[in-house]
Amino acid sequence: MNQLLTEEKRRAVLAHLIDKLSTKGRWNGETHIQKSVYFLMKATEVPVGFEFILYKHGPYSFDLHAELVWMKATDLIKAEPKGHYGPSFRLGRLGQAMVKRFPKTIKEFSDRIDFIADELGDKQVVELERLATALLISRDFGTNTEDPARSVNKLKPHITVEEAREAIQQVDGIITRARNLGFTQAGNATT
Repeated sequence: MNQLLTEEKRRAVLAHLIDKLSTKGRWNGETHIQKSVYFLMKATEVPVGFEFILYKHGPYSFDLHAELVWMKATDLIKAEPKGHYGPSFRLGRLGQAMVKRFPKTIKEFSDRIDFIADELGDKQVVELERLATALLISRDFGTNTEDPARSVNKLKPHITVEEAREAIQQVDGIITRARNLGFTQAGNATT
């Protein structure tokens, strides 16, 4: 795996991802960013270095949340209110400059960022939770003792075993496509 990105390069990658997500989907809230960054790290091995835990709606990084708050406070990103669902994020003036400041880093990871934005950009929050939880169960918790779909259901009872199986199949497809594009070394499917 690549060496972790510096703080500024990581911010440039995040800014580029947020920009791509905002052009791919109807919505670009924090959940989309959280889950997309998780997939960026786990399915395409972009070394942004955030720690994720299983939380209310699947994998969540408090460090990433703090980073987004900082990026918003410094005009790297802007939050646009969208009804009662919370803000949707887009690049701020300084975010555009940050992306331009690191052209080599953006070029190195642009295909991976585009891939994740294409795969997840139009997903709804409920779908993202299922997919990211399926990826978390298979990649971070392992699947040594039981059916991964049952593990997802056990941790998230509102996700049925059938929904979990479907999510695992979708995650396997994403990982396979990432591996075929040369984005991952391990490339292990979840089942």
